[in-house]
Amino acid sequence: MNRNQIISDVYQIFVENFRSYITEMRECEQGESFENPSPYHLEGDVWAHTLCCYTHGNNAFNMCGFDETNGHEYKLLHIAILFHDIGKPTTMDFHESGKKYFRGHDGRSMQIMMNHQELICEVFGITKEDLIELMLIVQVHTLYYQLKDPKDIFKYLNHNHQTFRLYSALSVADVSGQIRSTFDGNDAKFDITKLLGSEVMLPFPKEYDNERKFIIFSGCPASGKDYYASGFNYIDVILSWDDIRLELFLAANPDSTNDSYAIQYRKAFHWCNDQKIDLLQITQKRVNKAYSGGATVVAISNVNLTKKARKSLLGIARNCKATPHSVYILSHLPTLIERDITRAETDDKGKTVSDKIITGMYFNQFLSTQAEGFDSISYIFN
Repeated sequence: MNRNQIISDVYQIFVENFRSYITEMRECEQGESFENPSPYHLEGDVWAHTLCCYTHGNNAFNMCGFDETNGHEYKLLHIAILFHDIGKPTTMDFHESGKKYFRGHDGRSMQIMMNHQELICEVFGITKEDLIELMLIVQVHTLYYQLKDPKDIFKYLNHNHQTFRLYSALSVADVSGQIRSTFDGNDAKFDITKLLGSEVMLPFPKEYDNERKFIIFSGCPASGKDYYASGFNYIDVILSWDDIRLELFLAANPDSTNDSYAIQYRKAFHWCNDQKIDLLQITQKRVNKAYSGGATVVAISNVNLTKKARKSLLGIARNCKATPHSVYILSHLPTLIERDITRAETDDKGKTVSDKIITGMYFNQFLSTQAEGFDSISYIFN
């Protein structure tokens, strides 16, 4: 492979197609100022840091033991480097002390990549599977420095050896692209390459290995969760909090049965909130009833966009001694908004959420991983 050509091509494609983001990164100063410099980013703004990291991509690739002729992984690494901090400008905030920080920028960078999924695959000539790999490593590229045991990062990459190798190379490039004035004992954790090929990369044993399966569908409103869930003919029972809310509301308010579904849907949502209905407890009872009645595969179709939201549902799986699986639907934000508008006009159910709510949810999501306890993950682009 011609490494110099790959470096040049990836850079030019990024500049041509993501110019507005480059402008934002250039205007986002993370090194404070020349008079009051940050000890961690003396290189200056986010784009300057990104370029510093980019120049270290070749060395990082070599350090992580890739096949020297593997041009595809070489290209993926350099794409990841250019995108890894693209979300920093929109997450910038200040502590009371005046110190600047960028909490959640890794997740925001992943969300921006998801929102440009078609464009990224087209212009860089990569597959959706490649994009998933890139999104996974970008969304946790700072997590390595936060974990008490850095070996746990492998779980966040679904125990995929090649993805872990790519993540390691991104981490090496990210650290190498920082010009720092202070160093301490914690800098030893930057040597992530020591974990490559170690025994910690073995998959964790299944907590339960029986016929019971619990599938958690995740995705923004209008992403198609219910559609995909209904298409899996091996699922015995599908639960939805929308359906549970509506059922409980109509049972308590029979005078609303003649309202349109859209009106019932909105009333049910607010009524359940006002009544402080414990949907999680009801879900637990219904899942128990389903398994007791002979079901082997139970699914729940909610938005479930964050680790916190999925954690409580994983607790239900543990209580029922069922093996948890994740199906995550990834969508393009404009498509979601368009669907939300049109389904109110064409769908018999006619439920709509609003573009504001969808946008807020979109830029708050975190791809499910085996680190949460899932036995398997399926990512579906829709």
